[in-house]
Amino acid sequence: MPNTVPMELDARRQSVTAEGVRWSREKPVRKVTLEAAERLRGTGYFQDDSPLPKAGKRGEALLFLRAGQAPTFWEIAKGLAAHDVRPVFCEIHRRRNGDGTNAEFLARRGEPMLSLAELEPPFRGEQPAVPGYDVEEITRFARWRWARKGYEADAYLMARTAWLIPKVEKLILERQPLLVCTWGDMCHDSRAALEAAKRANVAYVLAEGGFFPNTLTVDTREMYFTRRSEFERLWSPEKPLSREQEQNTSTFLARWRASGLSKYNRPTRFQRRYGGLDEGVSVAGRKVLLVACQTTADATMYYPKVLVFNKEDLVRLACAAMEGMEDWVVLVKPHPHEGVGDEIREAVTQTPNAFLLENVSAQSAIKSADAVLTINSTLGLEALCCGKRVITLGDNIYTGRGLTADLRDEADPQVVRDIAMAMPSPDEELLKRFLHAVIFEYLYHYDLPTGRMEGLIVQAERQHRR
Repeated sequence: MPNTVPMELDARRQSVTAEGVRWSREKPVRKVTLEAAERLRGTGYFQDDSPLPKAGKRGEALLFLRAGQAPTFWEIAKGLAAHDVRPVFCEIHRRRNGDGTNAEFLARRGEPMLSLAELEPPFRGEQPAVPGYDVEEITRFARWRWARKGYEADAYLMARTAWLIPKVEKLILERQPLLVCTWGDMCHDSRAALEAAKRANVAYVLAEGGFFPNTLTVDTREMYFTRRSEFERLWSPEKPLSREQEQNTSTFLARWRASGLSKYNRPTRFQRRYGGLDEGVSVAGRKVLLVACQTTADATMYYPKVLVFNKEDLVRLACAAMEGMEDWVVLVKPHPHEGVGDEIREAVTQTPNAFLLENVSAQSAIKSADAVLTINSTLGLEALCCGKRVITLGDNIYTGRGLTADLRDEADPQVVRDIAMAMPSPDEELLKRFLHAVIFEYLYHYDLPTGRMEGLIVQAERQHRR
């Protein structure tokens, strides 16, 4: 069929109805129109089943996978293969229950996988010395994260990291790849692979989920929320956009808004559906302060400078700011990957003009908002994309650019109230320049050619020649 792409129904979904057609595993549809693919690929209903090219004249890239990450790294692998770099999948972490989704995903596509995780012995707390590596520093975030979730795992994390480093280092030295790719630089095993690549003077790419469907953040420095990422080099607030760049940005944002999709595009075990405002939530002509909650142990709560350290304090701050303000409503949107705790429910219940949005998509929530309060959530960036006023309590890629009101000294309810009432909308020209840099210069798109992957490979080749 002309103008079609091959697609496969995700095994997690029994069926889906789209464009008036009910597709199921029993009646799979192998070809989808380009227009349908553009709308559906970000929903998680379908997965691309195209084989990777087998060439690799420009070298190899070692993709270090954690549990369940093969589908995401597959998109990176496609980009690398399209530029004549051979991706090699290496599993460095599996769940304790023997999760084999990486191997299964790759086997269905005819791709082999090197698994270091399968060699992992039981750990009893002993930690051998690893010359040249600071294991305590490498595991710093992981130990904080596990403690934040209520687990005591310092000995395990340090012992496992000390065991893994020599295995990863040996693999890198033997294969001499053009570059190494890890999922961020936070988790202990990803960080171990990253530090081994640095020690071997191999270029690296840090990947993480992008800000829009079908995108990833890819960086050769640090993660975007540290304000030390590659974006700081790419971003030039004074540089005007050409007419074509301005049109591309406007078109992308219009399509994104029309799709109704967000970074998280589907219901989760905490968010049973994905739609408009819940029944019983009454705005009734009042202004809305939207509160964007964040996950308890996210790296954005650890690495950047933040003023509020948990979602409970964030919600209490918002409720206190709008207490007695009858012409305002506080809408609290929990993160779709976390439940709502008793402290948040109590704060909302005790505030007459506050409501919980437990089953609402990000875009539906944003559309209802006059102002958004967040620590440094991606939802703040999505709100800017809709021209909303955003108040932040921590650093991220979109803060400190003259587009948001950033509180860094004191989380004062009166200050939040005053800003929400008087803050102007973000400057349209500055906002468009910023969003163009994010969308077309920084993000890697699964299916939108921007030259980003080629740029990363060229950087790696320069380092490789040195």
